[in-house]
Amino acid sequence: MTLTATNTSGETAQAITTFTVNPIPLPPPGNLNGTLRIDAWRRNGTTNPTGTAKYGDRLVNTLTVETPPPPQGLLNAVVTGARLTKAWVNRPEGQVNKSGVGPELILRSTANTDMTLNGLTATTTYTESWAGYPPPIPDNTVMETDFIDVPFSVHVDYKYQVPVSTKNGVIYVWRTGSYDASGNASSNLDITGTEWYIFSVPIHDTGTPVWEP
Repeated sequence: MTLTATNTSGETAQAITTFTVNPIPLPPPGNLNGTLRIDAWRRNGTTNPTGTAKYGDRLVNTLTVETPPPPQGLLNAVVTGARLTKAWVNRPEGQVNKSGVGPELILRSTANTDMTLNGLTATTTYTESWAGYPPPIPDNTVMETDFIDVPFSVHVDYKYQVPVSTKNGVIYVWRTGSYDASGNASSNLDITGTEWYIFSVPIHDTGTPVWEP
């Protein structure tokens, strides 16, 4: 911007001021932070200690994502809204071996379970169907540790200010923008025993025996 001034003698002077608006440096995709909580509910209505579960438990997964930052390098940038657009649980899965082939009572695989989204939180429920260990198992004995992870995507809206030259000087106006980013939350789950102790029938079948020490 060029400013011109004239004094009473008719002499003029000019001053040139340059405003630079930096390109928007978005946060790198994949760097968002989130936490995964797994609550293991037993058949008797109680929960196992945090981070542990037994075969047959109902696992309630809750994802909580931190509010993402606005882009760096923008004047007075603030986040005006953020929401999850996708989240799913990558987890083990188990099916009762009814084929008669092999010694395995439970056939293991992996599964992806979509989560129900609500702003920056998401939830889903599934059953620990893959790791059965017959009783008796002493309390707090960890039979195996499984890694559960939740990839997620977030849409972020923000606003920032830019300088605008006018005949009365420089004013600052608001502009808006948005970006999409992703992240991953995870948790270890210790398997400490078994609710159901007969592995020849699916755990959701009516009448499946229950072990509740």
